[in-house]
Amino acid sequence: MHDLILCMYVVHIVSCSLKLRYAAYKMASGIQACARCSDNFIVNTKNISCDFCKKLFHHHCAEVDDKLAKVKRDCAGIKWFCSGCLPMINGKLKMADFGEAVFNRIPEKSEVKMVSGSRASRSSASVPESDLAVLEKEIECLVREKNLIDKIANERGYIVEIQKKLISDLEDKFRSQPVGNSSKNKDCVSYSAIVKKMDHSYLLIKPADRSTSYKTVENDFKSRYSPGALNVNINKTKLTKNGLMISCNSKKDVETLKDSLKSDLGNKFDVCEPTKMFPNDCFKNPGPDKLEFVDSFVDDLIFNNNLGVNSDDIKIISCYKVKNTKNVVIEVVPSVFNLLSSKGGARVAVGETTVTSAAAAGAVLEGSLLAPRPEGCPTPYHENDFSPVHRGYQNRETTCVTNSYRESSTCALAVLPCVNLLLTDNYYS
Repeated sequence: MHDLILCMYVVHIVSCSLKLRYAAYKMASGIQACARCSDNFIVNTKNISCDFCKKLFHHHCAEVDDKLAKVKRDCAGIKWFCSGCLPMINGKLKMADFGEAVFNRIPEKSEVKMVSGSRASRSSASVPESDLAVLEKEIECLVREKNLIDKIANERGYIVEIQKKLISDLEDKFRSQPVGNSSKNKDCVSYSAIVKKMDHSYLLIKPADRSTSYKTVENDFKSRYSPGALNVNINKTKLTKNGLMISCNSKKDVETLKDSLKSDLGNKFDVCEPTKMFPNDCFKNPGPDKLEFVDSFVDDLIFNNNLGVNSDDIKIISCYKVKNTKNVVIEVVPSVFNLLSSKGGARVAVGETTVTSAAAAGAVLEGSLLAPRPEGCPTPYHENDFSPVHRGYQNRETTCVTNSYRESSTCALAVLPCVNLLLTDNYYS
């Protein structure tokens, strides 16, 4: 047993001696070897160098992935430190200002030589050369890190500005879009705006003989003509109470169809373009020239009732004077009508007299075209005093408000003898 132990000890000494001799041989012959395993790079040529101690290591000895080593070789700014040098550097990579402060505390070599025997020379002399090199590397790394952080911050700041602009654009687009049902959020159009809007894409065919039914006109037209033969684009045809309505794409198609029908039909049918008409007058025997405050009536109505609309949203249809009362028929947008209906009246200043209407609009909204007579009305009125209003329309958008009042020179407020809210609608004639 003793001989076996002695033999193993001799083998170990011999192997160590051979390794030392082989290392000395490689150093003498200039062959580079791995600092970890002392093996050369003849068989395994993959190696990585420490940027501080300049020693070479196999990839598996340094525990470095081949992809990371390739990135390090391609990028000159990337530094790699071995496990022996890393403890000296790892804890000192802080902020750039700390590195600059450390750099300011390090005296230059020229200053050390000039101030011989001073405190600076003694302190610098006590600092090893290796520590100075470490500090210089630390400062260099911190400065590069600071520059990289500044560059990243600038790029991210630009990205943040772009994102803010995109968010602002999306918010503006979202606010501009209607919320909920788009048909309910569309601006209401008054009757005057509808009349001003000229739409020439319709054609109306009526029989010259009033005894001829409109159905006969429709059958005759469909049997004798086709859109291809007329060389026009016809959207649809509709039989209305006024005749056969034909919808075309453009004004040009309407004119072409109109000329063709007039030349072929002759005097058998009347071919015309429909026009929008005003509603019927609300009172019999109107006197439109006897109202003196027409110009200021709309402005006073808007101002005194805080309606918050433009003068274009209110239009005077007719002015009447019946006996000692003056009457105004106005056309308003639905929003103004709802406001006046909820308030139950309107306040208008005429000269020195302030007039306040006092009719309840509930009867009108429930279907009665004539509001009931207010309590204390000094002048009775009858339903026969008013011309009939068109009936049978489903969409009641246009509103006519008729104000009848008597003037008073002794009091600031005059009660209306009667106030009538009449609903009418535009129609084709």
